[in-house]
Amino acid sequence: MIIEIDLFVLLRSIGLIIGLAAIIFGFYFFYGRIVSFFRGRKYRLDRKGMQKQWGKIEELLKKKDENNYKLALIEADKLLDFVLKSMTMQGNDLNERLRFATAKYEKLRDVRWAHGMRNKVVHEADFNLDFNSVRGAIRAYHRALKELGAL
Repeated sequence: MIIEIDLFVLLRSIGLIIGLAAIIFGFYFFYGRIVSFFRGRKYRLDRKGMQKQWGKIEELLKKKDENNYKLALIEADKLLDFVLKSMTMQGNDLNERLRFATAKYEKLRDVRWAHGMRNKVVHEADFNLDFNSVRGAIRAYHRALKELGAL
């Protein structure tokens, strides 16, 4: 018994199988990326965890001590940075992510001065804070986190 194989038909069939496999792989590979792009978050934010962290920040403010004010400001800044990272906002640091995010969220513009205050706290040893300025900065962070849906 002799079996004749048409080489052209065989190569065309193999090419078709490879092409279908590439299409399926491409769809599977890019589907997750497309969904995460339109969803806008790298992973789900734990709102209860965010509220718990925000409660700690508010407790620091109640202690009426400049060191606790500084710590509250730094923690609020870190929390906002975490939220922006989870939303895959581009940038190497919070300042760059804020610049990118203000294009989509106008209310985040108010946080830029609070972030500047945080930078002064971290980089200038003799920078003094008063309760009213810290309270205003913390309110700006709170509004921003609410705007982003984290609180």
